[in-house]
Formats: sequence, structure tokens, C-alpha cells
Amino acid sequence: RSPINSLASNAAGNRLVSGSEGGELFLWQINFSESDAFAQPTFKYQAHDGAIGAVTYCAGSEPGSVEFILSASREGIIKIWPISDGRSGEWSSLPREFKSLHGVAFAPTGRKLAVLTWDSLYCYAFPSQDMVFESDAGGGRVHFSPTGDYMATTGKHHGIPRREPCHI
Repeated sequence: RSPINSLASNAAGNRLVSGSEGGELFLWQINFSESDAFAQPTFKYQAHDGAIGAVTYCAGSEPGSVEFILSASREGIIKIWPISDGRSGEWSSLPREFKSLHGVAFAPTGRKLAVLTWDSLYCYAFPSQDMVFESDAGGGRVHFSPTGDYMATTGKHHGIPRREPCHI
């Protein structure tokens, strides 16, 4: 097995998604009543040819709606995986490749997706994948505010967190 590079949990805290150096994507069901909660993944797939640099999890905003995980390779390819009953369906990808991909994040509502590269920040409507915002706030990490109206980034702006609007 390859070392895990990235990890994210769903909002309920009962599932984890991980991405590995070898391009493997895992979905783990967490069972807190067992001592070895992470013994077997519920889903394993060779998702990318190269290392996965970032993963994120998006629970459906309405009961019974589809959940998604997103995997981003260091080569700049982002894949979106619908999850149903702990298993993945067919993946789709964003309509472009990104250079120097650093981070990805879903807004808490699941209706926005942020992609952070070394030199740019992009915000997409989800699931339509229409780009609604772009800025020069590239760098290290990206995170949405609890309402999903703003993104905070770290990176090339001298380590000072920067707030960016993302209105759809």
C-alpha cells in the first residue's frame, strides 16, 4: 500500500475518504463501537495514475440526496465521485486540468467547489461545474466559511489568510 497523502471526513463524522501517493482512493466507514474501526475500506479504486494531493467530501444538502467525494491528482486532474450506500458510482471530471494544484474544498451547502492552484483560486457552482469566480489568491490551502459565502486561503500572499467572496 502507498502512504496516504490526503484525508477528509463527512459532516456526520462516520465516513473518511483518503488519497494515496500511488493514486488510490479509499472510502472508510467509521464504526466507533469497534476497536479496529478502519480495518477495511468500503470502497477502493485506482483513481489516478499519479499521487493524489487532495481529497474532499460533500454530503448531500437534502436527506436522501447523493454524496460526493472529490480527488485531485498532483498532475492537475480533478475527479468527482458520487457515493451511494458507501460505494462509488461512475466518476466525472472538471472540464479542465490545473497546473500546480494545491487544494480543493466543497462549501458546507455542497453547492460550491473551490480549486486552489499555486497562482489562482477558482470557484465553481456545483453540480453544474460552471466557473463563477477566479482570483490571483493562489497558494497553500482553501477553506469555506460556514455559510459558503467566503473562502479563506493561505499561501503566496505572505502567509496571511485572505478572504475571497464566492457568490452564486
